[in-house]
Amino acid sequence: VWHIDYDRGGKTSKHAHHRGKKNIVVFDPIVMNTDVEIQDQIDYLATYKRTMDILKMANEQVDAQLAHFKEHGKMPNPYLKTFLFDGSDKWEMICRLCMKINDLGLGNDAIGVATKRVTRFNWGVRKTRYAAASHCWQALMVGGVHVYTIAHMKPTYDREGNELEGQEIPGWLKESDGDMQQVVLMYVDRERDELGRLTGVEKAFAVLSKNRVSLDLPGRHTVFERAPEEKGGSKWYVWPSLKYGRFETDDAQTGANDE
Repeated sequence: VWHIDYDRGGKTSKHAHHRGKKNIVVFDPIVMNTDVEIQDQIDYLATYKRTMDILKMANEQVDAQLAHFKEHGKMPNPYLKTFLFDGSDKWEMICRLCMKINDLGLGNDAIGVATKRVTRFNWGVRKTRYAAASHCWQALMVGGVHVYTIAHMKPTYDREGNELEGQEIPGWLKESDGDMQQVVLMYVDRERDELGRLTGVEKAFAVLSKNRVSLDLPGRHTVFERAPEEKGGSKWYVWPSLKYGRFETDDAQTGANDE
């Protein structure tokens, strides 16, 4: 498993749950800025280049392991099976800032370009930068690697600028989900008592909303339940079929189909 980790939670998760496992490799793509004349803490262009270097290295690894399979009839040990890109919303931000700062020269740093307008013709620069990564994801998939790109949700607004409750969308580049084979949405239900107070009980669900390889959408899948000990305690259900590249609801799982 290779994990490009913009949120920097990958190393802490590995330390907490998979300590000592050498088959999980976490890459930190963030390059910190050392130029005292620039206000940004992050060097966005260097971060972009480091990310692309990791993606190219992953594709080189796939080429090498496929050549090994062709020669020996089996994969080398270890081999790249799963690739996590975490997350594509941060990647969109990096591409956008590289466009404004480096490609269009609208300012020296993120603060300087924050309010600068971009014409609709120039937004294609951001799309081209973003697509450089998605082309690499697709090449990895063609090579048999399970690729997962993760994005946080972001709010949407009406014409008056009011946030639309319950209408959040993924924070990746608009329409970039067309490059993906499947899309899974995650959400959390927080239980309230008869007075509307939170009880501390939460259920997290995953819903397959797009699947290019099948017309069947298996419904939602319970990923975990969080609760105080007096209410049954917390439980991890995870999603076992992902290990085999499938998105199946486990009907035997407790709570999997609870309403």
